[in-house]
Amino acid sequence: MILPLRQLHRRAILAMGIFLPVALATGLWLRVPVPTMSGLPPGLGQGLARQATNQTDWCCTNLFQKFSITVRLFLERTPVPRALLSFSADRDFLQPDLLVYWLPGSPVVMDALPDNATLLGEFHSPTLLLPTEAASRPGVFVLYSLADNKIVDASRPAMVGELNP
Repeated sequence: MILPLRQLHRRAILAMGIFLPVALATGLWLRVPVPTMSGLPPGLGQGLARQATNQTDWCCTNLFQKFSITVRLFLERTPVPRALLSFSADRDFLQPDLLVYWLPGSPVVMDALPDNATLLGEFHSPTLLLPTEAASRPGVFVLYSLADNKIVDASRPAMVGELNP
C-alpha cells in the first residue's frame, strides 16, 4: 500500500517540478506592464499649481476652536468660479483618518455628524473643492476622525463671501 503511494507522490512532484517553473516563466513573460500617467488631468493640475505658487486669497489660523489649524482659500476666477481650500496643522497634530466636512448654517456640532454634512475630502489633501452653496450661505467646517469615529474639532461659522479680502 505504501509503495503505490510513494510512486504516485514521486510522479506528482516531478510533474510539478516541470510544470510550475514553466507556468511562472510564462506568466512573467505575458504580464501586462504597469500603466503610467504623464501628468495630471487638466482640471486637477490648476489647483495644485496655484497652491504651489502661494497665491492665497485668504488665510486664517484661528478658525477652529480647539486646535491651531491653518485654512487657506484659493479662488479660481475662471468661467466657472471655484473655491478651493487647503488645511494644514502643526506636526504634533496627529489624528488618524481625518476627514473634512462642511455644514450649512450655524449649527452647534456635538458628538455626531448631522445628515446634511457635505464631505469635502481628506484633511491632508492638497486642495479641497468647496460646494457652490458655500458662496451664498455661512457654514461650519468639521474635522471628523474616521478611525476614532468622533468629531475632532469644529470651526466657527464662516462664509466664503466674507473670506474674500
